[in-house]
Amino acid sequence: MSSEPHPFPPRADAVLRATPTPVERFIVESLEPRRSELNEWKQLVGYQELLRRAANRSKLKPQRITKEDSGQLFTTLVHADGVAGGIGPVPRVTSLVSDQALRISGSRRLLRQYLADREVPLPEGRCFSGGEQVQATTYLRQLGQQAVVRSAETGTSGRATFGVDTRGLDQAWSRASATGNGAGHSAGDESGPGDVLIETLQPGIMLRMFVIGETVGAAQVHVPLYVVGDGESSIRDLLAAETAYRQTNEYLAGTLTADPDMLTREGLTEDSVLESGAVHVLASHPAPQLGSMTVDVTADVWDALKEIAVEAIWAVPGMDAAAVDVITPGLTAEDAAHATVVDVDPGASIEDFRYPAIGRMRMVHDALMRRVAELFAPE
Repeated sequence: MSSEPHPFPPRADAVLRATPTPVERFIVESLEPRRSELNEWKQLVGYQELLRRAANRSKLKPQRITKEDSGQLFTTLVHADGVAGGIGPVPRVTSLVSDQALRISGSRRLLRQYLADREVPLPEGRCFSGGEQVQATTYLRQLGQQAVVRSAETGTSGRATFGVDTRGLDQAWSRASATGNGAGHSAGDESGPGDVLIETLQPGIMLRMFVIGETVGAAQVHVPLYVVGDGESSIRDLLAAETAYRQTNEYLAGTLTADPDMLTREGLTEDSVLESGAVHVLASHPAPQLGSMTVDVTADVWDALKEIAVEAIWAVPGMDAAAVDVITPGLTAEDAAHATVVDVDPGASIEDFRYPAIGRMRMVHDALMRRVAELFAPE
């Protein structure tokens, strides 16, 4: 990783509009001043290898086991006194996560119930079976604000639609319920194929904190794809410049394109020229496949927000390590009063924390293996 500022071409100074969103404020105040600090990551190491190396550093001997019928690679962690734990391929979790915790976190219906029982702050929302679109339309109308419509099964982020009102519900519903026929959900309170979750769309930045035990080991803000106008270049040209800017970072490299729905919503096209300093977000939400960037904020997050994340994983029985996604106006204690938890994901990417776009790398993989050794292979 290079520590020297990058000699990037001149760029217009980003300017806050009169009523900025929390995302725009973070971009202008926290990200844009640090653009020259883009990390140069090369020769990336994947999930399994990161954890195997971390296991060795924690005096745990990784032994690979391949499942013959699928070719999936499992890893057993062996200590001097016997087996201490394991690493699974799908979902990408360690033995710090119980089967019950996986089952709960795999169902947004169940997860919301467990979080609510512990009074973890959540966006207002409700799950519907696939055949309840009429009821869902009534509910969305009663909410009186834009919503996120997604599958009630986790691991389906690609089928989420943001900023939905009753006029756009048909398309969003079809997308979210694509895995099932809407006949209903599985036994008990778990989400089944075709079930749909509707939640209010909270204004805020997406803060991901990785919690291990009772400690937040790392925190990042995930920033959606955006450009800053210069008064001359089209959005297409600004995106080409952004693509070139990211090429020194293998974790970010790739061609960037704007979400056409976002452009249409703002009355823009890729040929539009933005005024100098204007910040325009070009993706509905921060996701790697949509060109998001990660900014390490571990040292900046106030304890009140960290406590929310810790409470979230402790609300789930058998959950000792997971990423918690929080929508918050900012990173202070005051902001915590308005923060909501939108996901608890034990299989979240640890590579994001190892390879942030801006800021320090965080060795979540080492913290995970130290926790396994502490719990299952004490000295």
